[in-house]
Amino acid sequence: MRCRGGWDDVRLDVMYRVLRAKFADPSLARRLVDTGDAYLEETNYWRDVFWGVFQGRGENNLGLLLMVVRAELQVAHEGY
Repeated sequence: MRCRGGWDDVRLDVMYRVLRAKFADPSLARRLVDTGDAYLEETNYWRDVFWGVFQGRGENNLGLLLMVVRAELQVAHEGY
């Protein structure tokens, strides 16, 4: 599959926006906040080392963005 031109330059921002939209749902936000301060890792078997981790290697950008969104939710909804 071919990505649009410049995808590598915008993909982190696009995923961040998608996650913000997803976790605008209060029940999903609650589940994410309930993970506390746990390190979130998108472990996979399809060898994706940009969004996740495969066999102990990878950037884990999805997990990192989830933790950013979680922190924002925690601040916005203290006592949530």
